[in-house]
Order: sequence, then C-alpha cells, then structure tokens
Amino acid sequence: MITIKIKPSHPSQGDYVVINVSDFDPQKHEPFDQESRDALLEYAAESGHLNPSEPELQAMHDQLLVRQGQLDDRELQLNQRAGLLDAREQTLLEREMANATEAQRLADLAAAQAAQIDPASMTKAQLQAALTAKGVPFSSTADKAELLALLTGA
Repeated sequence: MITIKIKPSHPSQGDYVVINVSDFDPQKHEPFDQESRDALLEYAAESGHLNPSEPELQAMHDQLLVRQGQLDDRELQLNQRAGLLDAREQTLLEREMANATEAQRLADLAAAQAAQIDPASMTKAQLQAALTAKGVPFSSTADKAELLALLTGA
C-alpha cells in the first residue's frame, strides 16, 4: 500500500499527515512535498485516473471558477483593508507631527521662562553655569557680584 504526505488541516497534526494514496481527495488534501506529488501522479497513471472524463473536467472547471471568485473577493477585501491601514497611518503621522509641534512649543516656552529668571536671584553656581553655557570666560575666584556683572554684560 502506497502512502503519501499531505499538509495538515490543523496545527495539532504536526508538519504533515501520512495517508494512503487511494484516500487522497484533491478537494480536501494538498500534497506536502514533491515526492507525494510524484506518487499521486504514478498512482493516477496506474489506476487510470490520469485522464478525466468531460463531466469531471467540467466539475473541475466549475470548482476553479468558484475558487477564482473567492480569491477575487479576498483580494478586494485585502485592498479595502490596505486602504484603511493607509488612512490610519496618515492619521498617526499627522498626530505625530502635531505632538512634535506641541513638544517644540513647550520646549520654547520653558526656555523663555528660564531666560526670564532674575540673574540677581541666582546662586554663584547658577551664574557660573549660565556664563559657561554662553561661552563667557570667568575667573574661578570671581565672587557673585563679578559673575553677575559678566552675565548682565554678556
């Protein structure tokens, strides 16, 4: 008895299922590999099933037309879904741009508020950091009044 491997109909069946070649039904089964396809052709040639009759050919043709219709419907569904995904992606990009704009606005606002700090109320360390940030040289022994004069003059 000749056996062939077919693709499983459920994940729990593993990578393939072994059946008798005589039990193969092309409407239910799909050969797993080339060896199984070759065994099916050999069985069909030996058993006389290689040359289908006209009604069998018509039935196969009808099945192919039905399958083509199903595939066309599926293609339409996938194209519609792709359009929806494109629209969603565009919406997300617009939101991302709006978020980036808002983040920049908030950063600018924070910088403006930081710039409005009264230098006279700053500590010596803050004055040194501000002068360093502006690239103004100062003596490490300078007192707060000297640092404040350098900062307001810069």
